[in-house]
Amino acid sequence: MQRGIHTTTSALDFRWLVLLVLMLTACGESSSTPASNVSRGQSASLGSPSAISTANATPTIKLGPQPCPAAVASGSYWDPIIPTQPGNTKVERVTCGNLMGVSSLQAVVTVRTSGTGAMLDVYMYNNLTNLHPSKIFGLMGLYKGEAKISNYNTLLTAEVDRASSVNKGKLDAEFILDLSREFKSGTRSPKRGWACEFGVISARPICKLT
Repeated sequence: MQRGIHTTTSALDFRWLVLLVLMLTACGESSSTPASNVSRGQSASLGSPSAISTANATPTIKLGPQPCPAAVASGSYWDPIIPTQPGNTKVERVTCGNLMGVSSLQAVVTVRTSGTGAMLDVYMYNNLTNLHPSKIFGLMGLYKGEAKISNYNTLLTAEVDRASSVNKGKLDAEFILDLSREFKSGTRSPKRGWACEFGVISARPICKLT
């Protein structure tokens, strides 16, 4: 009788041992699965379409004024390039845009003269990251002038026409800006410089790069 009881107990002990081994094996496989999934997820993200798209992104032409490269954004950078004359002329504003229909930026630099008339000179430069940016346009002596880049990548200027019927015979303080012009880069060779022609956009003359 005792021998039968001992045999039954040994069998039960063996079954419990086998069950314990199976449980430990299952736990080990479960704990290793998340690490494998994380590894696979990371390598998939590196080759995802969005990552490839970002790496292959090409420069685009944007409309309106754009931030200038930091190296050329300050007026002091342009003082020796223009050059300005301390006490007489000063760089008033530097703005950039895709004015030539290409992805690289051009800079519009305005220079104000002190004294009567507050004359404005307008310059446009290309190859901004070069040691010596190249001047591609210049408009001098705009009486009380203003200039800005439009939202469709043209250069807009305004000035006082002292001989016009609006301003003739008035004092300097009474003058109003009555002459507006628009300058637009054309599609012909840029090596010849800028030539102005009258267009139909708001009855303003349009100057194109020809």
